[in-house]
Amino acid sequence: MKAIYKSLGYTLLSVLLGLLFLVLVNLIPTGRMEENCRESVPIFQEEGYAPTEWYSTRVQDNFSDALMLATAAYPGDEPLLERAVGAYRLGVTPEDPEHAFFAITGTKTIEPVASFIKIYGGTVDTSIARESYARYWNGYQIYLKPLLTVLNYGQIRNVNTIVQYLLLLVILKLLLRKYPYGLVPFVIMVLFLAPTAIGKCLMHSHDYYVALLTTLLLLWNPGGKINGENVWKPFLFAGIATAYLDLFSTPTISVTIPLCILCMQLFGQRTWKENLFTLIQCAFVWALGYAGMWAGKWLIALALQGREFRDTLFYSVQHWSSASQGAAPGIGLSDRLHTLKTMGDCLINNVHIDCVMLIWAGISCVGLFRNRKAVTPRLLADAALFLIPALIPIAWSVIISNHSGTHFFATYRILAPVVLALLGAAGMLESAKPEGKAARGQAR
Repeated sequence: MKAIYKSLGYTLLSVLLGLLFLVLVNLIPTGRMEENCRESVPIFQEEGYAPTEWYSTRVQDNFSDALMLATAAYPGDEPLLERAVGAYRLGVTPEDPEHAFFAITGTKTIEPVASFIKIYGGTVDTSIARESYARYWNGYQIYLKPLLTVLNYGQIRNVNTIVQYLLLLVILKLLLRKYPYGLVPFVIMVLFLAPTAIGKCLMHSHDYYVALLTTLLLLWNPGGKINGENVWKPFLFAGIATAYLDLFSTPTISVTIPLCILCMQLFGQRTWKENLFTLIQCAFVWALGYAGMWAGKWLIALALQGREFRDTLFYSVQHWSSASQGAAPGIGLSDRLHTLKTMGDCLINNVHIDCVMLIWAGISCVGLFRNRKAVTPRLLADAALFLIPALIPIAWSVIISNHSGTHFFATYRILAPVVLALLGAAGMLESAKPEGKAARGQAR
């Protein structure tokens, strides 16, 4: 209960600080941002709204990136607090309103990439409307506005890719030193995430960054300050950061990837019940921070926008949690399971990565067989704890069925940590030492 009370306090503070940061970055003039948006138009003209990244063959989300850039560069003159909460952007009104890109966002406009090209490419031939994404925090503006002031979209992509690979290299080095049997499973999971595509997509980078940074913090553990009593704190702030930055793409990877690393750290340590409690506690406070940040933004937006925001929010929640992939809500279990199958098929559609995974799984099985005498019931119980991060994305996909199914080309990524969980559990069992040898090693 003490951890829960502290989590609620940290979340409330984060809501206030998050709003303050958005207000401050909205003080930055948008002149240079608009100029860099104009320089970015050729990329969107060439690639469209959903290009396929050549190396990974995964779909990039230029649709959302254009929306983010337009939000960051919005030149409106509304009161500062209203701009910070409303997350406004310019869009082009379609000649046929029935073909608006997304009815539940309020004013009907054409899809964001087409709007971006027309507005910043100087080819607007119809009226311009103001759109709002007030139900999201849109916290990405705290880094995108400063970056867009000095860099165009292509340059921001390059910086994004370099930073992500540097973080990944540091994590792999720490894994090799501390948990070598978890290194290859982690690499395989990253391959399924398609890092080359994520580096070129700001939308999908947010959850990936939170997952990498939380993982790095757990592995590095500066000064040994992260211990059994406060290990929940990185997960709380991971949930808070995910809700603040993300546009509801792949949120669960920011909890499932670090949970897999925590399973490795707890393996064979303390009692099984203590390990189970720690994992449940960390998952719970992540959810608390995530839901608390969402609730905070909704209350703020409701106070400022009133019924207009309430109606849009209620419709969107009903729409995205329904089982059917369309306007009509549904609750059918078969439809929800079909969504899960669609995402699973998308996950394993790269034969090269599939082969690497199957080969490593075979090697792990051979290693487990050779090391079977060292695998005790207690270690098997600890390995079973890896099922917690494996089941979270499955439950999420079934509950948030419509959104997961409609955007399966992106949301499939939340299933990638399942691979890390299963292969990681096998690796930890394979690395186990016979009790006699372990005791002699400790004596030496």
